[in-house]
Amino acid sequence: KFDAAGNPLWQDVGTGTAQVRELALDTTGNVYALVQAGSSGTSDVQLVKLGADGVRQWVRSFGATVAPGMDSLVLNSAGQPLVTGTHSTSGTSQAVVAAFDALGNPLAVLYPGTSALSLAAGRSGEVYAVGGGTGFLAIKYGPAFNELWRSTATTSGTALRATVDTTGNLVAT
Repeated sequence: KFDAAGNPLWQDVGTGTAQVRELALDTTGNVYALVQAGSSGTSDVQLVKLGADGVRQWVRSFGATVAPGMDSLVLNSAGQPLVTGTHSTSGTSQAVVAAFDALGNPLAVLYPGTSALSLAAGRSGEVYAVGGGTGFLAIKYGPAFNELWRSTATTSGTALRATVDTTGNLVAT
C-alpha cells in the first residue's frame, strides 16, 4: 500500500506462487484479495483479508479453482465479500459464488448454473452475477443471497464483466 505521495506504507507478499486476481476495499480501509494459490493450471481460490494497517486478518478457501473470466470479488453494501470460482465434481465444472461475513465465516454458496461468472454489487445489498454459455446470463441475488430474478439475452459470447449504474441498472459486457 502506498500513500498519496507514493511512499510505501506496508506490503504483504503472500507465500509460494500465489497470484492476486482481484482486490476490494471496505469503508474502513480493510483490503480483501481474491488469490489463486498454487503453481500450475487451476488452483485453490482463497479470500484474504488484510487490515487497513496491512496486518493479515484471515485467509479462507472455498474449494474452487480459478479459470480466466471466473475471478470476481465484490463487497456488497453490508461489507460482505463475495467471490467466484469454478467447482468441479465427477468431471463436471460449474461456476460457484461464495459469500462471507467480515470475519471470514461462510454465509452462502450458490451454484448459478453457468460456465463463466462475474459479479457486481448494487446499492441496497443486492448482488448481480453475469456469465453465460449460449448468450448473456444475468442473475440478481437479494441481500439474503436468494435469487430474485434470472434473465438471458440471446447473443454470441459470454458476459465477462458487470457493473451497476447509479439508477440500479445492470450493465454487462
